[in-house]
Amino acid sequence: MNLKRTGITSIYLENFKGISEPVKIPLKPITLLFGANSAGKSTIIQAIHYAIELIDRNNPDADFTKQGGNIVNLGGYRNLINKHDIEKSILIGFEITPDDYGLPNYGELFNLENSDFYDDIVSVDYNDRINDFRIDFKVSFDDENFVPWLSEVNYYFNSELLVKVVVDKISTKPYLLDFNTTHNIFNKLPDEIVIDEKLLGILTMVIEKPKSLQRN
Repeated sequence: MNLKRTGITSIYLENFKGISEPVKIPLKPITLLFGANSAGKSTIIQAIHYAIELIDRNNPDADFTKQGGNIVNLGGYRNLINKHDIEKSILIGFEITPDDYGLPNYGELFNLENSDFYDDIVSVDYNDRINDFRIDFKVSFDDENFVPWLSEVNYYFNSELLVKVVVDKISTKPYLLDFNTTHNIFNKLPDEIVIDEKLLGILTMVIEKPKSLQRN
């Protein structure tokens, strides 16, 4: 499967290591990090390693990482959460600005080429209405089981929330908490495309199953 190319243009962090308040870190094709010791340079790199662990390995309590091997040891969730305060939640987000190839469609993103509703999904061309896309991952701590879990994923288009998927507890399944049917990307849809219960059902089934939210 060949996904269309896009670029990560910003990282969002909150309650990660020394960062407590929400911050946006812009990225360019070549990004150089300068600063004094303990200024936060390593924090940004560690956040990227942690995000890969979340997305690729469903590992919110990461120590040694897939990308870093024996060189990068994040030390687990308690070491990553700001001031070691497990009452807080870590937020890591990525903003993607589409290039001329646009964003992947739903079918490509969720590997639905062989599904019965693939043609319905790819028939909606929304790229001309999308200026940017952002996904946020929220990790919380379960004080009953003493382990962290990926508790929330938010999808933004054009800086406006479109979808919120949550997991209330580590042992429960993800569910769609919010779907913004008045979002501006639905403006000027073709007449034959209607935001009805059928389409919402398809989108719900697709969006509720990001790999990183599935429990083993």
